[in-house]
Amino acid sequence: MSKIYILSILSLLIMGCQPTLDPHQYMVWSQGNHDIGVSSHETESYRVSLRYQPKELIFLQRGGAHLPESNQEVLWKEIEGMDFFTVELTPKGAEKVTLEDNYYFSYRFSEDIELEGAGQAAGPVLFHYERSNDLGSKKTFVMGFETPMGADGARKKVRIYNERISPAPIELEVQTNKFPKLRL
Repeated sequence: MSKIYILSILSLLIMGCQPTLDPHQYMVWSQGNHDIGVSSHETESYRVSLRYQPKELIFLQRGGAHLPESNQEVLWKEIEGMDFFTVELTPKGAEKVTLEDNYYFSYRFSEDIELEGAGQAAGPVLFHYERSNDLGSKKTFVMGFETPMGADGARKKVRIYNERISPAPIELEVQTNKFPKLRL
């Protein structure tokens, strides 16, 4: 009996503790586990939050589970080698985002963000600003980065260099190995 127990524990350690979920279970899991893969930082003017979006979630959000197998392979190839994140900037107190800031966030902010890994740093290859007309509201950015070669798969670090947000660079690090696997 104890040998079976020990073998079970060893197999969990070797294989990892992430469960394998079908598409519906995966979506339910991701909606109920908002604190996994998240890092945040407070500045004088903003609360900055970074959320890692695993490839499996991106695949499902793009309808991958409902595609024919050949199209699923094409979609996997599109997102393979990429790391996806959302960044939220929430103004603090009476802080208002000006029209000039809104322009900056729309067109220049992507130049001040980079993903670091394996001694390399690169800006996003995909950048989308979910713009709101309310200047005092939270700003959301969706980003995709090419995964740096040789980067640690368990942790990802995003660095933001912007004096509007903080006089010093902001480093946000998230764990990326806490997500379940997807079973199709």
